[in-house]
Amino acid sequence: MESFRWMTLGVMVLPLILMSQTLEKENEIELNKEEAYSFYNLGYSSGEFFSQVYDQLPGSNTGCGSTVSEEFKNNYWNMGVGYGKVKYQDNGIFTYGFNGSFGQYNETNIASNLKNERFLFAFNPYVKYDTEWVGFGAGLFLGNNYWSDTFNDESLNSNITT
Repeated sequence: MESFRWMTLGVMVLPLILMSQTLEKENEIELNKEEAYSFYNLGYSSGEFFSQVYDQLPGSNTGCGSTVSEEFKNNYWNMGVGYGKVKYQDNGIFTYGFNGSFGQYNETNIASNLKNERFLFAFNPYVKYDTEWVGFGAGLFLGNNYWSDTFNDESLNSNITT
């Protein structure tokens, strides 16, 4: 049983020994640092999912037994591009750039086959400044990031029979 204690201690201490060997000297890091560089981003995303929405019928205040359920098929695709610049300064790191994206979002009511289609676009400029302990940043979002608002009450109630 005592050998397990030593093995446990070794498993806990070994990572500390291995990581302590990889530290660089501070002056070597300063020599390898570039004064400024640019970077580019490119990305793509797509997917499909199903969702269900519960809505209370008009004129019902109890909330029990008076709801209608609608099922939706959702699919989307989105492409993004970006550009940024990093500048090393005496007291910190200054970064600025922009991101842009565009795509399509489709939502189809499974029961009625009604379809919502939205073109998506966005433009996002930003700036940030990082010091050793504190960082500051700001950005602006311009666009129409869309999240499903479901269909209006008329389309929900059109399929209900009483």
